[in-house]
Amino acid sequence: MPDNKFSLGCHFDPTNGKSLDQPLLYDPADLTTHAVVTGMTGSGETGLCIALLEEAALQRHVLWLRLEDAL
Repeated sequence: MPDNKFSLGCHFDPTNGKSLDQPLLYDPADLTTHAVVTGMTGSGETGLCIALLEEAALQRHVLWLRLEDAL
């Protein structure tokens, strides 16, 4: 895995419902402004945000604020 990217898991093929061996990498340089994560209850939004923030914090100094509306 390239040093400047972090892993979010593996690519998923929706046609056969299986994960692929190809890693899903994200460039932390793309986290320069704002992000919004939406989804149905229990679909993993909080887990994705935690993974993004942990990986970003490990690779570079990133300031962040998390707001979650739990109605």
